[in-house]
Amino acid sequence: MRAQSLFMVILLMLAPGCINLEGNNVGDGMAEEQISEPEIVEGCTDSNATNYDQNATQDDGTCEYEEEEPEPIFGCTDSDAENYD
Repeated sequence: MRAQSLFMVILLMLAPGCINLEGNNVGDGMAEEQISEPEIVEGCTDSNATNYDQNATQDDGTCEYEEEEPEPIFGCTDSDAENYD
């Protein structure tokens, strides 16, 4: 019993925070670390857009794209011709 008491005294001196009689650490005297949500960075998240933002974590609808010229359609444009297209 004396060895157990000596062990508890030494443990109390070395361990920060509170210790109950069973020897379980119930607090280290420090505030619990807060787990924070990741920061939201709004921007364009589409890598195909001209204003892609690699740091953006949430798309804000501002993506811009290069306008492509339509492909030409070849054919006869004379409406009086038999092969009018």
